[in-house]
Amino acid sequence: MRTTLLAIAALAAFPISRADAFEMRTQTWSTNTVTLRVNPDVQATLPDHFDTLLDAEAKVNGNASALRFDLVIDNDVISLNNNGESELNFTNDSTLLCGSLGCTWIISDATHILEADVFLDLDYAWTLDDVKTNSIAYGGPARPLINTAMHEMLHTLGAKHENDAINIMGNAWNVVSTNGNNTEVAVSEDTTAGLVTVNGPRATTIRDVSVMHWKLDAAGTGTSAYSKHMRSQLFDLAGNELPKILDANDEPIYFASAGDRIQVEMTLENRGSNTEVTGLGVFWSSNSTISTLDTLLFSSNATLGVNTPFEHKVTVTVPAGTVGTTYYVGAIIDRLGAVSESNEINNAAYIAAIELQ
Repeated sequence: MRTTLLAIAALAAFPISRADAFEMRTQTWSTNTVTLRVNPDVQATLPDHFDTLLDAEAKVNGNASALRFDLVIDNDVISLNNNGESELNFTNDSTLLCGSLGCTWIISDATHILEADVFLDLDYAWTLDDVKTNSIAYGGPARPLINTAMHEMLHTLGAKHENDAINIMGNAWNVVSTNGNNTEVAVSEDTTAGLVTVNGPRATTIRDVSVMHWKLDAAGTGTSAYSKHMRSQLFDLAGNELPKILDANDEPIYFASAGDRIQVEMTLENRGSNTEVTGLGVFWSSNSTISTLDTLLFSSNATLGVNTPFEHKVTVTVPAGTVGTTYYVGAIIDRLGAVSESNEINNAAYIAAIELQ
């Protein structure tokens, strides 16, 4: 039986020849559960890293496919490629890391994935929490471990790099729903669709809709295999981006006047099993934590399929307020709480700050 060893570096660019709605390996696992053995030294010496890996495991298992993921403690401290065990370890070996912060090695034959080994950078000062200002996405010092760990775990399930939709299989650190000071990451809709297509749906229906203030940066992606992402924008009715500045954390602050009609852009996702028709609301707030207690500017029903993210624009009127004061415009999907979801945290996000002129 012929086997192939393939290394998949995290967050390193290389040319591609085509782009599909999703990118999945043709080989599949012969079982519905992928067991990945974590080096016991990780739990013993890096307990916060280990806890983050467990969080990543739970989020990966939130996907709507029949394929599940199981992290267990390894029976030894030796982590090697092609040793008959799928393993995860932190290392400073640049070869195992493929010169990146993370790398997944796949051993397969023509039909099945036989082994998958994940290596993450031991020396990198990962962000281990969900505080937005600790993430490089918001001017912080480092990439969140949970995003990269999920990216690599999804490689072990057969997901490949993605470049034609905002996706955790692209640049993973800014694929988040952010409300107030905290971020929330999940398996991207496009990846979920690929996992379901290849492995079949989960027997239990999964429901999870979300909103983000990030979108695909098609121009920035270019020929990279990784989708690049940019902040969702605010526009005037002619389609021109509103004037803005960036603060110290790379946050846009837009300028508008009371009574202006503006377009608010957002990315909506349905990571569940079936199409959802659910309420969408756009709100005006005095802070970046958007809730249904804020001023409702717009409401309608949104119909969300289960294949690719939906970049959506809503037109609203800027309310009256104190000139020179910064307000926030944000969105809530399933604003009436009608959908019983596996993840309710990602339903609300602020889109951007607006300073009244």
